[in-house]
Amino acid sequence: MSKRTEIKKRQFDLFGDKTLLEICIDVRHAINGAADAWEPREVAKTRQLLADAVATWEPTSQPCDQEIDDAVLALVKATIRYIELNPESMDS
Repeated sequence: MSKRTEIKKRQFDLFGDKTLLEICIDVRHAINGAADAWEPREVAKTRQLLADAVATWEPTSQPCDQEIDDAVLALVKATIRYIELNPESMDS
């Protein structure tokens, strides 16, 4: 199984059919209080999933989708940074 396939399986196991975009919004809401807080372990697993997604990111082959891909990648990176700026969210 490729690393990217492994990450997609882990993403599905953790979040079902949610996209990276939805996951980023959900974890931000959990940290900033707009939704119920997550267990620190869940936040840490999500951070690792997002970091792995960035590490294996493959740009789209469709030029018309490039701006959207760039925006999603930027959101994923910003979410990782947001988690890191709120370390208490990952404290056990």
